[in-house]
Amino acid sequence: MADILVLEDDPEAAFDLRTLLEDHGHDVRWSRGASAALASLEETPADLVIADIYIYRNGKVTQDGGISLIAAMRMSRGYNGTQRLDEIPIIAISGAGNHPGNKHILDVAISVGAKHSLPKPVDHEALLLLTSDLLPSRQDCETAH
Repeated sequence: MADILVLEDDPEAAFDLRTLLEDHGHDVRWSRGASAALASLEETPADLVIADIYIYRNGKVTQDGGISLIAAMRMSRGYNGTQRLDEIPIIAISGAGNHPGNKHILDVAISVGAKHSLPKPVDHEALLLLTSDLLPSRQDCETAH
């Protein structure tokens, strides 16, 4: 079981991701903005972050999205007592690639520091495969403790 933080502004999409991941034995936290997600990570460790690139408020894209979170985590030397924030693996997700002129946004997320990216709607099987690839195996966790 892993602790996963999901950054997602759409409650329905967040519920979908949370249900999928919890059904596979993970604990899932949800944040609607990068600043809240970063504060949560500084307080409580996570094994994986799934970050939506564009966060909307009142119908407009904010600067409180996935790129901000990824950049802040990768530049951080913060240590929450258990782990360094710059070492947490990140999966970037976005539906923006479906719109003209935005096909590159997941590539930007990778260049800023995400380990992997997935277009929305998120393919559940692909997400579960990436999640298991990025999370330490149970044997590694037992050895570390």
